[in-house]
Amino acid sequence: MKKGASLEWSKVDGSGPSKVLSGSEWQLTTSDGQTAYQITDSTKSVESVKIYYNGADSPESIMMKDGIPFDLTASVFGTDNKTDGVPQGVAWTATGSVVVDDNGKVTAVNDGDGTVTACSLAAMNICATVNVTVPTGTIIKPTPKNSTTFYFKADGYTFGNTKLHYSFTPDDTSSWKDAVMTSAEGCTGYLTVTIENPDLKAVTYLFYQGSNWYHKDNSPDGNFATDANQTVATVENYKAVSTAPSGCSTGGGSGSGGSTTTGTVTISGSTEVGLNKSIKLKATTDPANDTITSWSSGDTSVATVTSDGKNATVVGRKAGRSTITVVTSSNAMASVTITVRDDSTINVYFQKSTVNWKEYYLHYQPKTGTNWPAVKMTDAGDCSGYVVASIPKANVAANHGYYFRNGNSPNSDGWYNSNGQNAEGDPFKFWSGTYTDMYVNTNSDKQPTKPKSCQFASSAAKVRARVSTAVLKSSKTDVIAVNDAEGSGTSAAPIVYSCGDAKGKCDMDTRAGYFKVVDLEDGTYTLTEMVAPNGYSIAGPYTVTITTTNGVTSVSIKNANGGSIANSKIPNTRNTGTISWNKVSSDSNNGKKLSGSEWKLTKTKNFGWNATTGKAEYADIASDQQKPIAITDCVPAENKAAAETTCSAPAGAAEGRPYDVDPAAGQFKLKGLEWGTYTLVESKAPDGYDVDSTVRKFTFGPASGSDGTGQWNSNGVASAAGDATGNFTTSPANYDSSVFNFSVGDIKNQPGVVLPATGGTGNSWIYATAMAVALIGVVAAGMALKVRRRQ
Repeated sequence: MKKGASLEWSKVDGSGPSKVLSGSEWQLTTSDGQTAYQITDSTKSVESVKIYYNGADSPESIMMKDGIPFDLTASVFGTDNKTDGVPQGVAWTATGSVVVDDNGKVTAVNDGDGTVTACSLAAMNICATVNVTVPTGTIIKPTPKNSTTFYFKADGYTFGNTKLHYSFTPDDTSSWKDAVMTSAEGCTGYLTVTIENPDLKAVTYLFYQGSNWYHKDNSPDGNFATDANQTVATVENYKAVSTAPSGCSTGGGSGSGGSTTTGTVTISGSTEVGLNKSIKLKATTDPANDTITSWSSGDTSVATVTSDGKNATVVGRKAGRSTITVVTSSNAMASVTITVRDDSTINVYFQKSTVNWKEYYLHYQPKTGTNWPAVKMTDAGDCSGYVVASIPKANVAANHGYYFRNGNSPNSDGWYNSNGQNAEGDPFKFWSGTYTDMYVNTNSDKQPTKPKSCQFASSAAKVRARVSTAVLKSSKTDVIAVNDAEGSGTSAAPIVYSCGDAKGKCDMDTRAGYFKVVDLEDGTYTLTEMVAPNGYSIAGPYTVTITTTNGVTSVSIKNANGGSIANSKIPNTRNTGTISWNKVSSDSNNGKKLSGSEWKLTKTKNFGWNATTGKAEYADIASDQQKPIAITDCVPAENKAAAETTCSAPAGAAEGRPYDVDPAAGQFKLKGLEWGTYTLVESKAPDGYDVDSTVRKFTFGPASGSDGTGQWNSNGVASAAGDATGNFTTSPANYDSSVFNFSVGDIKNQPGVVLPATGGTGNSWIYATAMAVALIGVVAAGMALKVRRRQ
């Protein structure tokens, strides 16, 4: 089982904490800032576990050869028999003749049969088991050394604090020694300790704890003593006997009878090796003339070993761990665990002058998984005119895609790919083969090597490129990337490990919106939300503190203000909607925006999550409970331009009440609209125009029946014939941040019969001209009639 602490939290709706939200993604960063774990919400259930031996499917039974340890690995599969998105942690256990450590290293402890089992940490009832047989005579028993074992039982004397005080030559006061006693196995209440006694001499002894001494016969001058050749002594009620308590091992013992092990061996050398690189190991034997009979690897798919006597060469074959074991002609054995790491990087250079952005980000498709990391690019130093990002070579696959972007705003439209700055273009493709540097000058000028302008002799070029902080790009939202201060050349960003990496951490709770990260060391971490659930704003960061005192582990999560996160429920704030429109004339010859209109905004349905199903639903607001809000046109202040004008809420308006925030006359924008259904209707037209009494309806929030991961309400405007403006439409659509931005466009008004006092001239000049002509005609006719009468 994993021995570190577990960190658990859930992601909830800040407006309705009973609703657990799926789809968030996180980074957990160590306090030194050097290591970060990418945590993605695991929602795929565990279906099976498979054990591998030497990189291949494990047989049902493994015969352990010569008692040499070997390594097993395991993978966890989901319903589609794939590992992608399924938490990969397992707990190893063993029974019978073998033991297994947390990393799958199997060691024989007795001859006979045993089993090794791997169970998913996310579903402990789903396991795989392999049988292991240790042939008779395999276990090498070291030569027993002569010793004497003591057992002691007395009220108030406890293990760890009680000591045996003894001497082989009691008259020599300098010869007395102390040995700490521990709890004896198999015989409750007794303490025990075994001391080496090569010649099985008589031992004079007594016990003490602090300032309390335990003498023979409870006499201050009474010492206990063993006879020569005595191997065990038990003291109780101030008396000693030469036998072990019932149930206890007989302890001690003589070396007579011989052994199959007559020497020792140790291994020295590095315990880490790079992928496709080698290290040297050396065996040291005692006696020195002992020869080596074998070197072996516990997992040949991870590391292989070749030898020349006491020297061996280990080559890393793939990332992972393998136990390297040496055996001597005297049957002495030693093992060391070698870790194969692939920390090498590929440096991706991009020529800045190609697009001249303020910021540059590399987005790339990883070798496994569907989430695209986004890495902030920094100035390339001696590669003048370039930015660079360093990404783990192990995470790069030939023909997988990558492209560049100009920032981390979800609405950013700066992209560069195989079609240049066409956001709809195809990504570039990584080359096949082996390379550590690559550059892109333009979409037609790129190579898997360093740019020509790089100064190869520079010592800076020899420094291992740092891996920038990576965050996730999902299909549902754009990337929000975090990195150290721009231009910093000394503050190395952390290496980010994903769930599939050997050093990665996975979400072990497959319930959507719930997280569990296991095997964490004590310390302080920063928990940062990198991608929020659909429709919500990113929260945090949070400080996680793990402490263990007297075997009891405590885990706390606190926000930036130091407040504790109640029940480990981390809330997200809902994004709010924005609607904008223009008031114009239906006359195509008049392109001016019309000021002076007034509107009424009314919320008619409230949004909520169904308490039983967790699905979105909209409830009607009773007509007498609806609260229409008057919206007036914010216009530039007198003698001020729109850019110099700041719109504000009407005097006395309640906090959060929507109002027009667009200072241009005839342009409207309402922000901060909560999820729900609204109606918008014109209540006053611009001077000289007829009121458009159309009641237009729109909705912000998840589509009815959706759990938030599905479709969302998207608003639009229906087409209309002639000079009319179509009604609003609301339909379900796949989530995109644009669902919160309803840009209506123009809402047209028909001119009336009254000359406009402000705004555009409309069509009214036609009617005014006709009336003037008619009036002139009447006057002319009257004058002609008067002349005739005079005649």
